[in-house]
Amino acid sequence: MSEISEDRFYSFEKQEVIVENFYSTGYILDIGGGGEGIIGKLKGKEVVAIDPNKQELEEAPAGPLKIVMDAKNLQFIDNTFSVATSFFTLMYIRKADHQRVFNEVFRVLIPAGLFLIWDVNFPKRQKKKRYSSHSSHRKITFRRNLYELWSGMA
Repeated sequence: MSEISEDRFYSFEKQEVIVENFYSTGYILDIGGGGEGIIGKLKGKEVVAIDPNKQELEEAPAGPLKIVMDAKNLQFIDNTFSVATSFFTLMYIRKADHQRVFNEVFRVLIPAGLFLIWDVNFPKRQKKKRYSSHSSHRKITFRRNLYELWSGMA
């Protein structure tokens, strides 16, 4: 396999994400709650973390209830949750499926429920390149603790 030339990559500046505690009643549905499990770290046993990837849920910190489930087909009855979250998950869901995910989330939210989304906001590229690289240091701060995470995607 050949190497990809450095001039074909575009890097973005360091981004800091501050996750402030939020009010909720009842359980919180966390879409894509596996992996780093940030919402689960913040809200603990109040969280029902779903992820289609069992391994991601197994790697997530203890606390939330973890269920292998696809956000396009939520297996909850209508009006179950007051809050749903998506912490850097939508970028892993095909854009063509976003509307279906939103429909499912709003179906399981109570009327006037909240869907809190944290996701990538890439700045406009300055020069054209075929590949983009986001391998920046992301600092996530919440509840007086600091979690530093390295993330990357190509």
